[in-house]
Amino acid sequence: EARMHAAHCLELYMNTEPHPTADLISSIQQLPEWLQEEAVGLSIVQTLLNQKIIQPFPTAVLMMDFYVICMMVINFSTLVVLSIRLRADNDPDNDALGARVVPLYVGIAYFFIRESTQFIGQASLGAFSTYITDATNLLD
Repeated sequence: EARMHAAHCLELYMNTEPHPTADLISSIQQLPEWLQEEAVGLSIVQTLLNQKIIQPFPTAVLMMDFYVICMMVINFSTLVVLSIRLRADNDPDNDALGARVVPLYVGIAYFFIRESTQFIGQASLGAFSTYITDATNLLD
């Protein structure tokens, strides 16, 4: 019953249509998981999240992530096939992969910088523990 009252209070607060700021979104992220699920189900929260996501910078970051991942997958696939061919030749004069792996290192550097920036941003908002305990960040 206490959860139901907390969810109702959250809904009442969100119906006042607070200004969509980073603090509001980080506050939602710091809610208990069961209350986060309630919050995300509210149409006002979905509208707030959509307003934040459709801004040019977050959209550019998502698109850049997509392009870098595509570049890395294509490059990695090509390099695997090439590496298998080079190893099958048993020719010691075969060129190593050399500079062909540079796009992979560029992708690694991009994602390292991106995650570091996200980490620092979350720490500055006081959401460090949320960032660390979020299971999706372990995959990143």
